[in-house]
Amino acid sequence: MRPPELNTFVLWCNVAGALLAFGANMWAAFTGWRDWLWLRLTIAVFAAFYAVSYATFALGWWTLEQWSPFMRGVSVVVWPVVWAGPPIHSTAVWRRMVREARRQIEDAADASLRVD
Repeated sequence: MRPPELNTFVLWCNVAGALLAFGANMWAAFTGWRDWLWLRLTIAVFAAFYAVSYATFALGWWTLEQWSPFMRGVSVVVWPVVWAGPPIHSTAVWRRMVREARRQIEDAADASLRVD
């Protein structure tokens, strides 16, 4: 069993990591492409929830028997969005960009062949 001080340190490191993820996703949501806004905001909300969850657990508001089953249930929703959402979304955005680029190239080629 780990010493209690190490467990508390690890909990607060999780709070710090979740807060970093919250800040990074909020910043990215309003800095990058608008296509990413909804996904970044969703991930930021999840990160904020995790920060609060870990902090309240570290402060002793919950027992491990209360906190752990609840957070395992939350993770069933969070994992697909946080880990699968970005690659799925980036692939969709990439495909849309490729289609648009091809369309513009074809339009330019058609325009250059026209004789007015």
